[in-house]
Amino acid sequence: MKRSRRSFLQDAIALSATLTADRIASAREQSQSGSPKEPAAVREVGYKRIATEEAWGPSDLLATYRKMAASKSIDDPGFVALWARLGANAQLVARLADIGEGRIRDMDATGIEMQVLSLTSPGVQVFDAATANQIASDTNDQVAEAIRKYPTRFAGLAAAAPQDPRAATKEIERGVRKLGLKGVIINSHTRGEFLDDPKFWDIFEAAEALNVPLYLHPQAPPSDDRTLRGAGFGGRYPGIRGRERFTCARCHTQWRVRPLPQTAGGAGARGRSAPFLALSD
Repeated sequence: MKRSRRSFLQDAIALSATLTADRIASAREQSQSGSPKEPAAVREVGYKRIATEEAWGPSDLLATYRKMAASKSIDDPGFVALWARLGANAQLVARLADIGEGRIRDMDATGIEMQVLSLTSPGVQVFDAATANQIASDTNDQVAEAIRKYPTRFAGLAAAAPQDPRAATKEIERGVRKLGLKGVIINSHTRGEFLDDPKFWDIFEAAEALNVPLYLHPQAPPSDDRTLRGAGFGGRYPGIRGRERFTCARCHTQWRVRPLPQTAGGAGARGRSAPFLALSD
C-alpha cells in the first residue's frame, strides 16, 4: 500500500520521540542508581557499527579557517565565532586532521568498525570559486588515499564547490567514479545562497545520475540570515543547528513549485525539525 508523505513523516516523528524518551529514561535510571553503565560504544553488539557523520580536515585548511576567523577577513559572523572557538582547541584540531592511526585507535577504543569521512563544515563554501574547486579536489584526493590505506575502516563523501555548479558536478563525478567516494556533502548555504536556487540543480542531477546520496550538513547562518526569507517561513530561527533543516524546508517548498530531481539525500542529526516544517502545509 502506497503511503503518503505526511503519513511517513508522522511515523518518523513518532519514532524519533520514542528513541529520545528511551534515552532520557536510561539517563535518569543511571543517575538514580549512582553506578554508570558500561558505555554502549564498547559493548559487544553483534553487528557492524558504522559512524556516518565523521568530520575531518587537513591541517592547512584548519589553519586557514583559524586565520580567517582571527582576522575577520570574511563577512560571516557565525563562521568567525565558530572557528575562533574551535580553532583555539589544539586537541580538537589535531584529531580532525588525523585520518590515520590515531583515528583508528579512537575507533577501536569506542567500538566503531568504520567511519564515513567528510570534510568538516563549512568545507570549501567560504572561499571564491577557484580556491574552493582546488581545495575540494585536493581534499578528495587526501581522503581517497586514507581509504586506500584503510579500506575496511574508512569510506568517504566527496567535497564540492557549489560556487561553481558545473565544476562541482565534474568533481562529484571524479570523486565517485575515480576515487570511489560514496556520495557528496554540502554544508547548508554557500555565502548566503541555498540549494533551492535552480542554478544548483546540476548538483542534484549529478548525484542522481551517479546513484549516490547528497548529504546536507549544517553550518553557521549567513551574515544576513536570509535562511527562510522567500520560502514562506519568515526568518527568525537562529543558530547553526537550524541551518540544514531550513535548507531542507526551502527545497521542499521549491519542489512544490517545480519538481527537484529525485536525488537520495540525508540531513545531519535526522534533519532535526525539518519534518515538522514539511508538515506545516
